[in-house]
Amino acid sequence: MDRKQISHRNENPYLRHSRADRLFASGLKPDLEQSLSPRGMCERPLDFIAGEQLCDRELWAKFVEQYRLKSDTAKQEWRSEYWGKMMRGAAFVYSVTQDEALYAVLEETARDLLTVQDADGAFTTYEPEVQFRKWDLWGRKYILLGLLCFHSICRDGALKEEVLTAARRHADAVLERVGNEEGKLPIEQTINVDQGQMVHGAMNSLSILEPMVLLYRATGEKRYLDFAAYLVETGARGCGNIFELAYADRLAPYQYPYTKAYEMISCFEGLLEYALTVGSEKWKTAVIRFAYRLMESDITLLGSAGTTHEFLDHASVHQVDAGDGGVGQETCVSVTWMKFCARMLLLTGDPLFGDCFEQTLYNAYLGALNYDHVCRPECIQAGFRIPGLETVPSFLPFDSYTPLLGGTRGQGIGGSLLFSDGTYYGCCAAIGAVGIGIAPHLAVLRAKDGFSVQLYEQGVYKTKTPAGNAVTFSIETDYPVGDAVRIRVELQGEERFALSLRIPSWSVENRLAVNGRPLAVTPGVTVIRRQWQTGDVIELGLDMRLEALRPTPFERDVLRSRIIWRTCDMVPFLMEETPEHMEHVAFRRGPLILARDARLQKGEEPVPALCRVTVFPDGERPLTLIDCASAGRTWQEDSAFSIWMRTKTQ
Repeated sequence: MDRKQISHRNENPYLRHSRADRLFASGLKPDLEQSLSPRGMCERPLDFIAGEQLCDRELWAKFVEQYRLKSDTAKQEWRSEYWGKMMRGAAFVYSVTQDEALYAVLEETARDLLTVQDADGAFTTYEPEVQFRKWDLWGRKYILLGLLCFHSICRDGALKEEVLTAARRHADAVLERVGNEEGKLPIEQTINVDQGQMVHGAMNSLSILEPMVLLYRATGEKRYLDFAAYLVETGARGCGNIFELAYADRLAPYQYPYTKAYEMISCFEGLLEYALTVGSEKWKTAVIRFAYRLMESDITLLGSAGTTHEFLDHASVHQVDAGDGGVGQETCVSVTWMKFCARMLLLTGDPLFGDCFEQTLYNAYLGALNYDHVCRPECIQAGFRIPGLETVPSFLPFDSYTPLLGGTRGQGIGGSLLFSDGTYYGCCAAIGAVGIGIAPHLAVLRAKDGFSVQLYEQGVYKTKTPAGNAVTFSIETDYPVGDAVRIRVELQGEERFALSLRIPSWSVENRLAVNGRPLAVTPGVTVIRRQWQTGDVIELGLDMRLEALRPTPFERDVLRSRIIWRTCDMVPFLMEETPEHMEHVAFRRGPLILARDARLQKGEEPVPALCRVTVFPDGERPLTLIDCASAGRTWQEDSAFSIWMRTKTQ
C-alpha cells in the first residue's frame, strides 16, 4: 500500500501515539471454518440482544405488517427500514451463536415477509402514488440487504431459492423505475422533498449500491452490476459526486456539500464492494482515502461521529464544543463505522482499523445498550406522533445518542416512528445487533501463512491450520480492563505457521513471551513464526497507563453541519476557537474512555463499573471516574455524565 495514502495530520486525540512505521497484517480474511465461543465482553451483549430483541416474534410480525398497511404512505417515512436492518444484524449474530431458537424465528419471519411482496416484485411501505420519494428507496435497500443476509444463513434449500428469487424481483422493480435511460427517474430524484430539493444530497438512495453489488455476486446477473456502475458514475450528484471527491483527497468528508454521517459511510461501503468486484484500483483507493480522512477528522474519543445532530462536523477537533447537545454521536453512525472498520481492516491490514473498531465497541457501542429496559416515550418528537393515538412506552435495546459534554442517556430516539397500536421503534434499535455480530469474528482471523489475533475477546476459537489440522486458540483475559492476554494453542501434532498479534497504537510499552521466552514487540502488528505444538502459550502484556487527552487547537474552521430542514440544504458557517476550547481534558485507560458520573459525586452507593480511577483534572481536587460504557446508566439527571471536563474553575 502507498504510505502516502495513510499520512495523518494528527487531529484525532485518540490516535496520538500511532506510528507511521507500524507494521501491517498480510492477507487478512474471515475464517469461515471457525467455531466461535466468545466468553468476554461480547458474551452479555450477544445474549441480551438475541433474547430481548432478535427472538421477539411479535416485533418481527409488526415489522412485516408495515408492508401490508403501506404505513409510510402519508408522510413518506422509514418504517420500511426496520425489518431489513434487524435481519442483517440477526444474521450476523446467528453466524456467531449458531442458536437454533434464533434461527427458527428468523426463518419464520422470512417466510412471513415473502407474503407481502407486491405484484411488481417490490417490498415497500409506500402506496404506488408516492413510491420513489423520500425514504422509499432507502427502505428498499434494507429489505434487499436483509434478504441477502438471511439467504447466506438459510438451511432450507427450497426457501433459500425462494428468498433469492424474491430479492431479484425486488431489485428488478427498482431497475424498472430508476436509471439513466429515458423515462426513468435519475437516482438523485428518488429522494426529493416537496420543494424538489434532495434529502441529504441523495446519499440515502445512492447507498443501495452495496446490496446491488451483493446481489450480482449471489446471482451473476449482469444487470445488477450495470446498475451499480451507474450509481458509481452518479455518485450522488447533489454532493458533487462524493466518490470523486474522496479519490481527489483534497477535502475531508465534513467539507463535502452534504455531511450526513451514517448515509455517507453507507455509500462508501457500497463503493468498496463494487471496487473489489470489478477490480477497480481507482475506487479502492477512493475508499481507503475516505476511511483515513474520516478516522482523522471526525471520529471522537467514544468512536462515533457527529456532534452537531447526525452530521459530520470535524468532530475529532470540535468534540469539546457544544454542537447540538444530546442529539449527536448516533448509534447508527457508531455501528456503521464499526462495520466499515472491520472491512477496512481486512482490506488494508492496518491495525489502526482494529484500534478504531474496539474503541467504538468498548465505548460508544456498549454504552448504548439498554440492559435495564428504560423507556422514554417522551423523546418521540411531536412531528412523529399520530394525532389521537396514545403512545405506549416501548422497550428499545439501544440508546440512540451519547453525549460528550455533560448530559444523560436517552435524550432522543433516533428515527422513532409509531405503529398503529401506539408502540414505536427506531433506526438505532434496529441496526444495533450488527456491531456485536461482527466483533467475535475479528478475534482470530486468517492471515498470510497462518492467523492473526485482532480482538482480544476471551473465548475458545476452533478452526483448521493451513495444512488442514484441527487447532484451538483459547484466549484468557479480562481485557480491556486488565493488561494481560494469554493465548493457549492446542494442535494435532506439530506445524509451522505464522500467528500475528495486533499491538494497539495507544500501548507504548509492551511485553511478549512464548512459553516464557521473551520476544520483541513491533508497533502495529507483531508476527510470531514458529513450529507450534499443543500447550504452547503466548503471553502479551499491554500498556494500560492512565493518559490525559487534550483537545486539538484549530483557530478557525468552516463547517457544513447546519441544515435547513424545509429544504434539507446544508449551510456553511465559520467557527472560531475560543479560550474555553483548550480548557478541557479527557482520560483514557487502554481503549477505555473514562467519564465523570453524577452518582460518584454523591457517594450514596457503589456505582457498578468495569474500571474506576481517581484523577486530578484541575491539579488539586480528586475526581473519581469510571469507564464511559458504565456511566449514565439510570438515563436520568442523577447519573448525568461527561467525557470532556473543564480544567479551570468556572
